[in-house]
Amino acid sequence: GYRTRAYFLREQSVLHELLNPDAATVLDVGCGSGLMLRPLVDGPRFIFGIDFNADACRAALTNGFPIVRGDAFALPFKDASIDELTSCQFFNQQRAEALKVFSLEAARVLRPGGRAVLVWRNGAALIHRLAHACLCVIDRLRGLPEFPQFVHSIEDLRSYLTEAGLEIEHAEVTFPALGWHSKDIASLAAGIIGASCIVIARKPVRAA
Repeated sequence: GYRTRAYFLREQSVLHELLNPDAATVLDVGCGSGLMLRPLVDGPRFIFGIDFNADACRAALTNGFPIVRGDAFALPFKDASIDELTSCQFFNQQRAEALKVFSLEAARVLRPGGRAVLVWRNGAALIHRLAHACLCVIDRLRGLPEFPQFVHSIEDLRSYLTEAGLEIEHAEVTFPALGWHSKDIASLAAGIIGASCIVIARKPVRAA
């Protein structure tokens, strides 16, 4: 999740810049309360979300964000029915097996030429590990539950998406708070301040 509104807004801006303005239908998977894409709802695109948590769905509706309650790993949508699919900070609560299924579902529901725009925490980055360790201590002191967090590299997601039949169009790490980003995911800077991973994958348009 997000501990400060300022960081949320910076990452929200990063995601919005990545989305295709010409995509007619955009699905936010694991959208929670819907705030990430809520500013875009009143535009020309049909933007909606899916989440399994009933409380999150109620919050999304309260926030004016169209939502379907459903399973991210068995999307209740027809084949080739979505122009663009996005997910932001959903993967770190999922095991590798779940993300393989997610990739297959994304490939199924995307229209040919459609894209998956994916953002998740770079659990291997030093800045993330330090922040996570400190926040876990604070949460324990406050008596809050500690949620499991799984680390997935860009290479992991690249392999899942490729196996599902999608083509990797873009990959980078970013630190939204500084407006920093880099395609050199193996660099020293990426290993230190690359707080979030970004991958964009496209469903190929097959020749008839």
